[in-house]
Amino acid sequence: FKPQSEDAMIRLLGLDQNESYRLLYTSVREIETENIKLQMRIAEARRQQTELHIAVSQCKSAAGLVERWIGVKDEIRKLNSEMPKTSNGQTQAKAYEERKKLLEEHEKEIAEALGQYINGDQLGKDIESLVALQMNINHRHGQLLATYEACAERYRKEEMILSSLQSRKEDQDAALVKTVDAAFQMASATLSPERIQNPSEQNIRVWNEVQSAYRILRNVQLHRKYICSDS
Repeated sequence: FKPQSEDAMIRLLGLDQNESYRLLYTSVREIETENIKLQMRIAEARRQQTELHIAVSQCKSAAGLVERWIGVKDEIRKLNSEMPKTSNGQTQAKAYEERKKLLEEHEKEIAEALGQYINGDQLGKDIESLVALQMNINHRHGQLLATYEACAERYRKEEMILSSLQSRKEDQDAALVKTVDAAFQMASATLSPERIQNPSEQNIRVWNEVQSAYRILRNVQLHRKYICSDS
């Protein structure tokens, strides 16, 4: 037989008149509320951390591409300064053209790759512009990295708080079981058919209800769910 409601079970075991249970009841509700808020903060911190990690990685990749582009630009500049000036150096001139073409193709590939991270209008065509862009990217990377580290630290602290909260919940669970056990012992002292001479059907029915209430309320998950949903 199962009692009609959680309130009925609480009354059957006399917990509604138990001051220790009242305090525990309030404490459970407070910690569950705190737990919900904490879980939301952790989820938000995890989301921000993921987004920042992606942004930091993209910034680092963009900086690497700009650095490679500057290197290619520098190679082209050096190549142009060494361009063959004699008409009889056909082999040398051919090697120069092939090398220049290779560098220009490489430059185009880098520019296309960099376009994934930076608007094409922001890409300069000379080394000075690229150096300025590199400085801006490095500055942005530093800002993002600092923000990411701060977010990661906040996430670690929230996880530590959650761990502490879980430990407190475990203590509460143990206290709930202990309180319910004590309440059942007190109830059995007066309601158990073994303590009553010639117990009536009513006595037996109430005792069955008490036993059912005890089994349910001793389940901390069910008991905690009742406490948190009670209005």
